[in-house]
Amino acid sequence: MKFLSSSLLAAVLLISGCFPKEEGIEPKPRNNTSVLIDAGVTKSDVAFYSLEQDSLVATTRADVWDFLFEEAEVKINQFRSLRVAEINDDWHNKLDTIGLVFSYLTNQNEKQWTLKPNQIYAVDYGVDENFESLGLVKVMFEVDSEGTITLWHSPVESAFELVINVGKEGYYNLREQRFVELPLESEYDIAFGKYTDYAIFPDEEADYLIYGAILGSASAVSLNNSFDDVTAEALDSLTFPSLKTTIGWDWKSYNLDAGAYTVEEDRTYVIKNRSGYYYKLRFVNFYNENGVSGHPTFEYKLL
Repeated sequence: MKFLSSSLLAAVLLISGCFPKEEGIEPKPRNNTSVLIDAGVTKSDVAFYSLEQDSLVATTRADVWDFLFEEAEVKINQFRSLRVAEINDDWHNKLDTIGLVFSYLTNQNEKQWTLKPNQIYAVDYGVDENFESLGLVKVMFEVDSEGTITLWHSPVESAFELVINVGKEGYYNLREQRFVELPLESEYDIAFGKYTDYAIFPDEEADYLIYGAILGSASAVSLNNSFDDVTAEALDSLTFPSLKTTIGWDWKSYNLDAGAYTVEEDRTYVIKNRSGYYYKLRFVNFYNENGVSGHPTFEYKLL
């Protein structure tokens, strides 16, 4: 089979039309929990799923929050593909983005999308649903000995900062200066949505906007084994990295000959949740019942 080269990948990863649908992997609903994720009409929804609760705990638009405050850390909204750049100058002196190097913060191991305390950043808010720029802002966060977060912010071109004392954990919309009620990372295992990842191919390395899965409080390991062959006996030999994108997006490929996505049949993930339970999970489809891509079906089982 011929697959897309990396130079064409960006053109098809998020095509929103209907494809000639390939047959998915046959799930086994009598033995396993099977879940279809609806990504919304524009595939811009974020879905938070708890394996332990066997439920979708929340869905939301990706543009409703900018930062997550949790466990004395600050994270940018990865599902908005926000970019940040460190400003190594005085707040009052740096009034533009000249010379700044922006990053999506995907390559930070266990600290993916996490901002350093007491570091000034320029944050690119990205674009809205009409691909209009949402602008840029300067921010800095301070965390005291009790884990209380203080936020400094201003437009990039402003020499004067405003201060907000953040009084609780949660998702914060700085543009509207309000909290949004959504499950914290400690309250779900996997979130599904669009995000930008740094992809490495034989002839290219680049940032791509893709649809995939990002871990919450859980950790996972990827195995090239069939779903049925993964058993509890294998748990003692597994090492679980802290990377949030272990599941990621490459459980699917675009088949150029078929004109459709195919799911990796022998890709199984073992997931350890915050409570210490282990699950095995695989994807069985990337299409909804209308043949539209971007709506994954996965099944899982408690080990």
